[in-house]
Amino acid sequence: MHVQEQAFRAYYGSMTDGDLLAVAANRTSFIPLAQQLLCEEVARRNLALPAGSAPPEKVHSASALSTVVHRLLPSRRHHVHN
Repeated sequence: MHVQEQAFRAYYGSMTDGDLLAVAANRTSFIPLAQQLLCEEVARRNLALPAGSAPPEKVHSASALSTVVHRLLPSRRHHVHN
């Protein structure tokens, strides 16, 4: 599984049902992988995808996803070799 896929799965998996459905209302503006994984999480929870779009204030910011991605990436420590 790629880091990006892991990040989306973790991000969507951490959301409440209401938050997930609010984000799903704008799914067509997401990259294909994000759309696919969002639909999988909605289906896993036996929820129905909403029609239309949610107000912007209900959609999580990209910074929240960025936080998840950074947590999943291995820390990169620079070692100085003498």
